[in-house]
Amino acid sequence: MVEWEFSYLDPSGNFRGSFTAEKMQKWYEQGYFESSLEIFIHRGRIADRCTLQWLCDNNGIDTPFIFSEPPHDALVHGGFIECPPGLTIEQDEISECCLENLISNSTQYAHPLNSVRANGELRVFKIQAERAKSWVLLSQESKELVYTMTQDSVVRQFQRLKTLLERADMAALDKRTTNNDLVGVICKFCCVKMSAASDVFKHLLSVRHINQLVTKQYSFAINAFDDYFERLEIQAKLNNSTTTKAVTKTTSVPSIQGKHGKGVKLFKLMQMISSESRQLTDEEFKSEMERLRNLAKRVDWSNFNKFYKDHVVEYRCTVCQKTLLSPTNVVEHHLSLYHCRTVRLKGIRVTAADIELWESQISVAIQ
Repeated sequence: MVEWEFSYLDPSGNFRGSFTAEKMQKWYEQGYFESSLEIFIHRGRIADRCTLQWLCDNNGIDTPFIFSEPPHDALVHGGFIECPPGLTIEQDEISECCLENLISNSTQYAHPLNSVRANGELRVFKIQAERAKSWVLLSQESKELVYTMTQDSVVRQFQRLKTLLERADMAALDKRTTNNDLVGVICKFCCVKMSAASDVFKHLLSVRHINQLVTKQYSFAINAFDDYFERLEIQAKLNNSTTTKAVTKTTSVPSIQGKHGKGVKLFKLMQMISSESRQLTDEEFKSEMERLRNLAKRVDWSNFNKFYKDHVVEYRCTVCQKTLLSPTNVVEHHLSLYHCRTVRLKGIRVTAADIELWESQISVAIQ
């Protein structure tokens, strides 16, 4: 395949090149070039003169050296070169305190838009990203995983994340103090720093980031999304605290009836609620679940589905990582021996309040 090739003028006025687009793109991502760098785009025996800023405007800030059309009659030169001739950055000595000086130093080149913030993201140097704290889905796993998700599971998890984010109150998400640890998080794949918790969630769903995960062949641990889901679900519970109270007790369950539309209350079936209630022992849990199974035998499932179909937030068991299709399936799964065994194996403690909630939800359609 024929590639574009480029040359440039170093700070001393020396002509350097030519180099392939791949090599120039690599040096650009490592922070060697500034926007005023004079570049020559080769086309056979002639070359077009421009600046890096023009390439960023023309081809995009992320891929300035990648053109949509292949060149005509271009000749590719250049052997293996680690750093661009005439340009040096002492990367081992770079620290946050000297990044600003590096950008303004006329004898060295830095990333053209490193100090420009867009959509809550700030471009950072690769060396800075490498030294930042690692976050799941934002950095490569440091060790081999015993259990990983299938491709279908990964797709479903991203779809669920998208659904939860669409329902989230971004302002409330950013104000919540427990999300302060997400302020300033750096994505090591994309070399960007996020200014708020909501920006982190938006970045996770960006096409650029997902493409990076695919390119890096990221291994998704079975619990990779759990922390992000938990943050969004906690916020959803706070936003719908009235709804949570409405379905916690049997006497208040009828208040959710009505047609799906404005003001309709949404909640999760068979959810575990945060409560000071007493935790059940394994024997008590086993006994209570058997009692609920017997109660479920008296349910009119047709009416049950009609009652809940417009009010359930999602059909997903986060304990078993299983997607369910209807309100009936949700109850059947959560009462199953498989689910109960998984709950015990993972050390999840069910409380008396959880049992009370589940019983009230099941009882609404008893014949």
